[in-house]
Order: sequence, then C-alpha cells, then structure tokens
Amino acid sequence: MRLKLRRLCLRMRKIFDSEYFILFQLLLAVVITTFDFEVVGAVIFLMILAAVLFACKDITKTTLPFLLLSMTLIKCFDSFDTFFPLVPLALPAVICFGVFLKRNMTYRKRGPSFIGVFAVAIAVTLGGFGIIDPKAYFSATSLYYTIGLGFGMVIIYWVINGCCENDDKNSLGESFVLVMTVVTLFGSYMVFEYYLENLDLVLKKDGIIPFQWRNNVSTFLMFGLPFPFYYSRKKWALSFIGWAGYLALLLGGSRGGLLFGTVEMGLCLLLTLICDKKHRVHNLILLGVIAAVLAVFGGRLVPFFRYTLERIVDFKENKTRLGLFERAMEDFFDNPLFGRGLAYWGNRDLHPSKRFALCWYHSAPFQIIGSFGVCGILCFLTRFFTRVWVIITRVNHYTLTMAISFLGITMMSLVNPGEFCPLPYELITTMIFILLEKTPQAIALKTPRFVRRRRYKRRNRAA
Repeated sequence: MRLKLRRLCLRMRKIFDSEYFILFQLLLAVVITTFDFEVVGAVIFLMILAAVLFACKDITKTTLPFLLLSMTLIKCFDSFDTFFPLVPLALPAVICFGVFLKRNMTYRKRGPSFIGVFAVAIAVTLGGFGIIDPKAYFSATSLYYTIGLGFGMVIIYWVINGCCENDDKNSLGESFVLVMTVVTLFGSYMVFEYYLENLDLVLKKDGIIPFQWRNNVSTFLMFGLPFPFYYSRKKWALSFIGWAGYLALLLGGSRGGLLFGTVEMGLCLLLTLICDKKHRVHNLILLGVIAAVLAVFGGRLVPFFRYTLERIVDFKENKTRLGLFERAMEDFFDNPLFGRGLAYWGNRDLHPSKRFALCWYHSAPFQIIGSFGVCGILCFLTRFFTRVWVIITRVNHYTLTMAISFLGITMMSLVNPGEFCPLPYELITTMIFILLEKTPQAIALKTPRFVRRRRYKRRNRAA
C-alpha cells in the first residue's frame, strides 16, 4: 500500500512540476474571472491546493494556486456571508497540510529576517495594551489580524523555512520568478478583460473607468512587475508581460498604482539595462520607439488618464485619508507606548469598514503609529532593517529584482492597507525574504560591475 501511494505521489509530482500544469492553472483562473465563477473557482483551487500538499515535498509549489485563488477573489467585495459557509470545504486542504507538515517539516537555520518577523509579532500582540477593550481585542476580526500579522506570521516563517530548500533539481528562486511572471500576466488580463467587457463605457467616457478592486489588483501587479524583466534574460519577448503589467497599472485607476507603479517600472528598466547586456540593444530600441510614440500622441493620452490624475490632487478625494492620518496622531498620543491596537473601531465615523475588516488608517506609517505606538515603531523598524540587510549582503540581479518587488508592496502600503493584510500580501513578502536567505548567488546573472567594484574596494581596505 505504501509503495503504491509513493508511486502515486511521484506521478502527481511530475504533473505539478510541469509547465503544462502552470498553464492549466492560468487558464482556469482566466475562465473563473471572465465568467464570474469565483465561488466555484475557490472550491476548485482548494482542491488543487489539497492535491499539491498531498503529493509534493516543497511548500512553494502551493504559491501559484494560492495567489491565483486570491486574485480571483478580489472582485468579491464585502462577500463574507457568501464565502463563510464554504469554510468546511477547505477541510481536505487543512488535513493535507497537516500530513504535509508531518512528512516534510525539518528544522533549518533561521535567517536574519526572522528577527524582524518576531519583533513585529510582539508589537502587534501588545497593540493597545492598557487601553483597548478586551471584548474588541478578542473578537474574531481582531484575532485574525492580530494572529495573522503577529505570531501567526512567525509560524508561517517557520513552516516555509522548514519545508523548502534549494537543490540540484529545484531552484527556489527560478520557480518563484516564473510564478510571479504568471501573476503579472493574469493581473494584466483581469484589467484588460474588464475594459473589453465595458468597452462601450470606455468609448463614451474616453477615459479611465473605475472599479472597486483596482487597489488590490494594483498591489498584485506591483508585486509581480519586476519578474518578467528578470525572466526576459532568457527570452526577451517575456519583457512584454512586464510592459502589459505597467499598462494595467495605469488603466486600473489606482492613484498608488499610477504614481508608485511608474517609479517601480523605472527601476525595473534601469536594472534590466544594467544587468541584461545580451538584450540591451533590444531594450534601448524598444524604449526609443515608446518615447517616439509618446512624443507624438502623449498630448492625447494625458486626458484619458484624467480620472486618476484629478483624484491625486483633489482635496475631496483625499479628505478621508487625511482625516485618518490626523486621527492616527491623536490615537498615538492617547497611548504613546502601545497605541490603540488593531481592534480599535473609533475611526469608523471617518471610514466605515466592511464586515470582517479592520478600521484601517490606509497608510503603513500611520497604522504603525496609531495602532502600536513607540513599541510598534521600534519593532517595525527592526523588521525593515533586517530585510534591507538580507538584500544588501546578497546584491546581484536576482536579489535586486526581489528588492524592487519588496519596494513595490512597501510603496503601495503607504496609501493602502497593503502589508497589513496577512493573506496574501504579508505572507508573500515574508516568503520573498525566506527565498532570498536560501538562494545562492549562483542563481543570478553576472553580478553588476558597480557591485563588483564595491566588493573589490572593501576587500582591499580589509587587507
């Protein structure tokens, strides 16, 4: 019986490791979002997750189905009552996850970023200490975010770190790059499909058409934007997925997506031009063509994006956020050491949150100040600097690509909840740094010349 089970797992593993399975998942997600089959799609992806956990030894194999599931659900706004009855259907995946841990979990040395994850767990758990209402603190919504952002993330770090490892057959970095390239492709499709579906409205308005899930899809796109450019070192045509992702960011109507997406896109292009010498001429020609097109038609394109540009500078559009920022400072002074805590609902007069959602400040710095006080400021700075340390001690094309992705979610978190959503955003951010800690330098292309010079000078000074 064990032998038959082992053979079955090997056969399933070969399927799950194939590019055809990645294509199948992408096409499944396309069908789900095109025909609005989100509920059925959630059940199917849960079954896929259960099967992957049953057969595979590497937990990162669950990354793509998990992210595609998350992306298909961002259209389902305020849908707690729709999906809560489906929770029992997740039981097979939970059981398979338990079996997976028992079979594959091993102890591995923790990296530097673990210190930051643990520090933030302390701050989140102590948020509001001495002032928060115990009933609010122990409510289901509060516990989800407090555990998810706190010691739940410590457990997630421990699980991912113990259930994946680089070897001759499995390059964690290359697998993650492929997954995030697919995420960028699918996120772009979601935006383009919405525009095609509402083409009459687009032509009537001659401009951006707003939709509720724009900030979420922009966050996913900013996570994934750098990876098609890194992947294009193998096949240059794949860089067009990155360009499609940037166009989707512009069309999304998200203010953060337009501003910070442009910054991120600039960094992606700069890094690609520095590191990908093989395709440098191709990239320069493409940039030249795009610059020429913008020079000719740029004046006509600016009015098309008027909706987003006006919302950036319009006081009425920003009044709620500015009010929340001011309220964050008041909440800080009410309890300077530990803040108001995540479960404080006193700001709903400014921004009434939906069911099973926190009353956000909609900006990471103000969320830290208002919810966690001085303790939070110190702990979140610890996490930030340990993450930066992981990057600067491993500088090469691959790590800088991951760093730009991290910068993307960090920038989006300045104007949205971002990293304060445990699933999927903070989980993926934590995973990025686990992979960086595990990935050898050999995965990257030749280290950029400016980095080699810096290391050479450092060695000479030491000698």
